[in-house]
Amino acid sequence: MAYYGLRQAGKDVDLVVAKEDFTLMCARFPHRQVEKFDEKGIYYKPFEIWPVFRGYTYWQLRRMSHDEGFFRVISLKMLFTLKMLSASDERLDPTIRQKYAKDLALMTRNQTNGRKKNVEIRITLENLPALKIQEQVLK
Repeated sequence: MAYYGLRQAGKDVDLVVAKEDFTLMCARFPHRQVEKFDEKGIYYKPFEIWPVFRGYTYWQLRRMSHDEGFFRVISLKMLFTLKMLSASDERLDPTIRQKYAKDLALMTRNQTNGRKKNVEIRITLENLPALKIQEQVLK
């Protein structure tokens, strides 16, 4: 989100790595392993390192990313998809889901700023489980 200028960076940086690399990291840093959202990861402050993120592997995410030299950055389209999946995941705490919903609102507001019509996209926890986004054109 910070990379795209949508909000300030949070306290951590999520990294997705190839499964083979993750296995090596687990062997090297067994004391740093964490489980979050039913996924096994490694926490090495400020990085959270995952072999899979919301069901997508490194190789799948890599296809929708761009090269920044030492790292790759997920595309805005894929970031939106991952935020939508996270905000609609009923297994997550409602406060965490609300954070993802706010991120989605920031992203959609940013995407509509250049349009001639003022479009408000309402995203609520009630409509996320069905993955519905309501658009209302304001006069």
